[in-house]
Amino acid sequence: MSQAHNLDWIPSYSTSLAIGLLINNLLVVNNYRDFDTDLLSRKRTLVTLLGKNVGLLLYFFGFFVPTIICPMFAKGAQSYWLCFLVGVFCLYKLVKARRKEDFNLCLSLSAILVFIYAFRIVSANLP
Repeated sequence: MSQAHNLDWIPSYSTSLAIGLLINNLLVVNNYRDFDTDLLSRKRTLVTLLGKNVGLLLYFFGFFVPTIICPMFAKGAQSYWLCFLVGVFCLYKLVKARRKEDFNLCLSLSAILVFIYAFRIVSANLP
């Protein structure tokens, strides 16, 4: 059997993809928060180029893929339902955010989500 048909590489790539997407959500929140000023200064971010609704969609996929899709490919992966629920709460807070403090809460919760997810990965792989 050739390496092209060997799927042993998927778990390691799914883990790095998951962490990357969760960390990217920090940038999405930042770009979402700065949408108006970025438009005025012609800063080209995905949120300014594609709109705030796409920014919310990016944020959703940034926690949905790591918490629902990626665990399907990891050996012995348990449910990441707690991380998914934190992600849903963060998305809700991002939709409702209007003040700087609201966006700071979204950033903090997103960073905590990265920590919780990484902790679950490490604890699942301990002997």
